Amino acid sequence: MDVDPPFDNNENSDQQSITIEKLLDYIALVALNNITGFKLSKLNTIKEALAKYNVKYNINLGITRLQKQAKVTFNDKDSYNKFLKMEIILQLKDENSDDIKNATLNISPLKPEKQVMTSDQQKENTNHHTIQVIDIPVYQKAAEIRASFEILGEIERLYTKCAGFYQIAYITYKSQEALTYFETNWRYHVGKDTVRVLPLSLNQDDHTLRKQFPLKLSGLAYNTSGYDLEPVLLKCKAKSCFIPAAMIRGRYSKYRYAYIHFSYDED
Repeated sequence: MDVDPPFDNNENSDQQSITIEKLLDYIALVALNNITGFKLSKLNTIKEALAKYNVKYNINLGITRLQKQAKVTFNDKDSYNKFLKMEIILQLKDENSDDIKNATLNISPLKPEKQVMTSDQQKENTNHHTIQVIDIPVYQKAAEIRASFEILGEIERLYTKCAGFYQIAYITYKSQEALTYFETNWRYHVGKDTVRVLPLSLNQDDHTLRKQFPLKLSGLAYNTSGYDLEPVLLKCKAKSCFIPAAMIRGRYSKYRYAYIHFSYDED
């Protein structure tokens, strides 16, 4: 039985491996709607124009038709980018007369290049669409939270997590305009519960301001909600309100005092 000779590892030890990389194609499209003539003659017109303007495209692939456009392929990005910026003017004979008219080639990329954002840029962009909501009682369902905040705009994503007797929610809106309300309003309502809202785009000074001027309001009636205190909060220009709660005999019960915050010491 014939066998292959054993492979000698030392025989090719000095040879270097060669990697052949596939060249990238850069494809531009040229509109055909403003070029007179039949299908083939339109492509020939473009070919002649590119030769006249010394456009360095891949002549081996030629100029081909792609639906209502002509496809021009380039091997290098510099020539491709230069072509996209060129103004190529054709002199065409009018179909209904012997008049000569000028037509400019309408050039576009096959796929517009996407702007690639860094992870920091993506995070910053998301932050300008996202709010953090705190002091949400544990009994509030995600659907109720969504329904309350969806009044301000379409919600793209909502995420909640538990923190003791409360929940923290992160709500990302599709439009940044939805967050305009929270530029001056620090509180919101989920049902009859008052919650505090912090846009993720707030800087450190804004965070400090929201904790700077607190006041404890005591002597509340049993199970008073933030919604019940709303007339008082409006009258004294309070910006936020937090009523602590605890589990007493297996029931979620609010304490009979609240912490309210102001934006100015004078308030």
